[in-house]
Amino acid sequence: MFYRILKNTGLPANIADKMTDRTSANVNPQAIRFVPPAGDGRGHRAGVMLKGNSLFDAFGSTWEFDYQRDDWGVQVIHPFKTGQCIFTIHRNSLGLSTPARWLEIGYGTGTMSNLVHTTAYTNIFPLVSGTSYHIKTAVTPGGGVSVLLNGSLVATGTVTMANQIDFNVGTNETYQGQSVWDVREFTGANFPLVWQKGYSGVILEPVDTGSNRLSTIKYFPGF
Repeated sequence: MFYRILKNTGLPANIADKMTDRTSANVNPQAIRFVPPAGDGRGHRAGVMLKGNSLFDAFGSTWEFDYQRDDWGVQVIHPFKTGQCIFTIHRNSLGLSTPARWLEIGYGTGTMSNLVHTTAYTNIFPLVSGTSYHIKTAVTPGGGVSVLLNGSLVATGTVTMANQIDFNVGTNETYQGQSVWDVREFTGANFPLVWQKGYSGVILEPVDTGSNRLSTIKYFPGF
């Protein structure tokens, strides 16, 4: 069950009105925009990052947004204990990873065995291109995780530990989706390449054609 949004959290509930593979609109000033490396020749991508506070330790965290899929996917990053865990939502898969470095997941599918699918999963996946889905991902203080699409619980799981993610990408390093065209480094004003305790974010993965789109993006304590 999801708690109501807690008041006076020190963080805005509304993070951005819209984020596409090419731009972000009406991003809250407390959110830090960033651009990940391209993958497999894909040059369009976007991300936003937030710093947390003690309420997320006490109550857990929820990301909620509308998602229109038109190619690759979206990665949703939650704080847990001293690090972060990453949900990867693709056309026909869900993954949950706790990498020490972003290179361990890159634009891959994440670790699919960390999530247990419910009956609703097979009714919703694969996601249909151009169709809008209302998505909630949540992590409880004790490590329980859940993914809901269109109000239906599609996957659950448990995370027991997490690492502070290092987003540095060296010129001689490779990752899934590597391409000779990629720029390789993450960019963005004030974007921290090593994420500290409490940091969270969303990465809209790159596309070849069309546009992935997130809208009415919210982040709040509770689950």
